[in-house]
Amino acid sequence: MELSGVSKHVLLCNGASCMKKGAEEISNAVRKEIKDRGLSNKIHTTKTLCNRRWVRLLNSKSKNEMIRCVFTPSQF
Repeated sequence: MELSGVSKHVLLCNGASCMKKGAEEISNAVRKEIKDRGLSNKIHTTKTLCNRRWVRLLNSKSKNEMIRCVFTPSQF
């Protein structure tokens, strides 16, 4: 995969603990938003296993918060 134009790499936890808290939905939403905004060549995502630090970050607002953080305009 060519990554020369990538300016941001987003790690999306999909370990067992995070999956129980909706990680798959968050991962899919973030990836869809990247595609819909035409930013697939600037933002690369990688699903990771759980590192036990991110579990506490997942809640009902996680999807919107993750999307907001990924798409901070000043970072492109």
